[in-house]
Amino acid sequence: MNAAIEDREKLSALFSKLKDEDLVKFNWDKDRLAVIKPTDLSTTSIQEYCDIIDFRGVMVVDDGKGNQTKVSNYRIGAQADPEDRPFATHSVSKLIGGVTMCKMIADGIIPKEALDAKLELPEGVREKLPAEVRTHLETHNVTLRDVMTHHSGLGGYLDPELKEGQPGYGTRELGYGVNGYSGYVRQQLEEEKEVEVPNSPQDYLKYSETETYEPHKYKYSDLGIMLASLSAEHHYNKERDPSEHKSFEEIVKEKLTIPAGVEKFSAQRPEDAVCHSDDPIAPYITGTAGCGYWTNLDGLVKIGKQIGKMWQEDEAFRGVVQDCGQEFYDAGKQVIKHPGGIDSSKTLLSVDLNNGSVVVTEERRLGSDFPFPGWGVVTTARNLGKEKSDQKQSEEEPQSFVEKLGLQKSDQEKSFVERMRSDATKGKSQGGSNEL
Repeated sequence: MNAAIEDREKLSALFSKLKDEDLVKFNWDKDRLAVIKPTDLSTTSIQEYCDIIDFRGVMVVDDGKGNQTKVSNYRIGAQADPEDRPFATHSVSKLIGGVTMCKMIADGIIPKEALDAKLELPEGVREKLPAEVRTHLETHNVTLRDVMTHHSGLGGYLDPELKEGQPGYGTRELGYGVNGYSGYVRQQLEEEKEVEVPNSPQDYLKYSETETYEPHKYKYSDLGIMLASLSAEHHYNKERDPSEHKSFEEIVKEKLTIPAGVEKFSAQRPEDAVCHSDDPIAPYITGTAGCGYWTNLDGLVKIGKQIGKMWQEDEAFRGVVQDCGQEFYDAGKQVIKHPGGIDSSKTLLSVDLNNGSVVVTEERRLGSDFPFPGWGVVTTARNLGKEKSDQKQSEEEPQSFVEKLGLQKSDQEKSFVERMRSDATKGKSQGGSNEL
C-alpha cells in the first residue's frame, strides 16, 4: 500500500472517531494522536489548555457545586479582559431565546398546537419583510417549529461573511458581507454617514436576505430564529391588555434572566460594553433572539446555571426542550450549548444537564485557528463526577479517546501538557508534525 493511500485511510479513521469538541494534534510519522482537553477543571489545567490552543480570551467554568474557575488569557496587544463589562453574546442569543420560548410553551403561553400550525406574527411584521420572504412563508406553510429549528428555508439579515467575487474579498481583515445590515453599516461608515441603529427586531426586517432555500430542510437562519421570537411575542401579548404587552427582550427577562439574578442584560449595546477595537461594525449590532444580546461574564454564567435548574426542576420545560429544542439541545451528550461569533469576537455557553457544570468563553481577536476553543473544557466538564464504571468503551462514548486509537498506556498516563510537548518535540526531530 503506497503512502498516499495510507494517509487517506488514517485521515478517514481519524474523522470517523472524532467528536465535534475534540481538538487534536497528530504526527503522521508515528501515528501519534492526542486529544487536547484539560485533565480537570483546576485553574492550572485550564490555563495550560488555553496556552496550548492559543486561546486569547477569558474562560469561566462553574462545576455546579459552588466552585468557579476563571482564566483570562488575553495577550500583550490584544483586547482587555472584560471583567464585569457587557459584551455581545452573538449566536448564544439563540440559546437564550430558544430556552425562553420553550419555557413559554411549557407554561402554556404558546399553545403546543401552535408549533406545527402556520406561523403567527404580530400585526405589521409580515408587511416589513421583503416580498420574496413573505411569499416563501405563505407558499410553504412555514411553522413555528420550522423557524425554531432552522427548517424554515430562510436566510439571514446581517450578512456577516464576505463572499468570493464581492468587492474586497481576500483583502479585508474583517470579512463582513456587502449585503444585509452589516453591509449597510459598512457603506454608511465608508461614506461617513450616520448609521441608523435598530431599536427593535422589526427594524432589521428590511435587511432580510431575499434568497430563500428548500423549505422544511435544515438551513441555519438568523432571520428564522428572529421570526420565532416575534411569534412568541405575539402569543404572549394577544390575550393581554395592551398595557401589559411586552417585547421579546422583556419576556426573556421575565422568564430567564431575572429569575437567574442577572443584573446586566439588554438588546441595546450598553455604554460600558466592550467590542474589538479594530472592528468598526460590531458596536452597531443590537441584539435579537437571532444574535447579539449583551450581558457580562457573571450574567452568562448565571443564565447557564438557571437553565440547569429549570431542566432539573421543571418536567414540562424538559419535555418541550426534548421535543423542539434541537437548535441548542444535544440529547446524546445531555448538554445545552451554543457558540456564537463574528470575525472579531467569539462566545460560548454550555450547560451540562447531568452535573450542572457551566462553561462560558469570550474572546476578541481577528481570526482564530480554533473558532470555539471551549469545546475541550465542555468535554472535561461533562465527564466531571462520572464513575469509572460508567465510562465503558463504546462506539458512542469511549472511555478514553486516546486508548480507542491505540496509544500506549504510558502515553495516557502523562499529563496532557507533557503529551503535547512530547509530541511537538518528537515531531520536530522526525520531520515535523501536522496539526489538524
